[in-house]
Amino acid sequence: MKILRTLALAATLGVVVAGCDDDFLNTIPRDRISDATFWQTEQDFVYAVNGIYNNLHGERPQSWDNPSDLGYSQQYWSPLSNIARGIFDAASHPGYWSGPYTAIARANDVLDNLAARGDAVLSPTSYNQIKGQALFLRGKFYHELLWKFGGVPLLDRVVTP
Repeated sequence: MKILRTLALAATLGVVVAGCDDDFLNTIPRDRISDATFWQTEQDFVYAVNGIYNNLHGERPQSWDNPSDLGYSQQYWSPLSNIARGIFDAASHPGYWSGPYTAIARANDVLDNLAARGDAVLSPTSYNQIKGQALFLRGKFYHELLWKFGGVPLLDRVVTP
């Protein structure tokens, strides 16, 4: 009986030791897209650039006239009236600040991965087209921030926490 227990313990210990390797804890996430599985095809780069365009949905160009006499808002309950009253800032309107910076972060992610992997994955025409779209959209969102807030932080690469 003692021999059987010793053999079972040795077999279990052998399976445990043999089952572990250096990459046992380094797994690719299966519940989301990661850099290890993305940026492999031209379509991945196209999807990423399309994700930048998603931040255009919140634009309300009609509100850009509010600082002028053309768009003066008499509706004091409207957040847009804060522009006319001179109290428009990033703290009172976080979406006007975070929305463009989300798009800028996405553009920087595309540009960083384009520089790292783009030559191997994309044709020169696709490379230039994707790079041009990302640069244009990043500039467009910076223009929007500068117009609304004045001097803003310039981020030209991905910021990691």
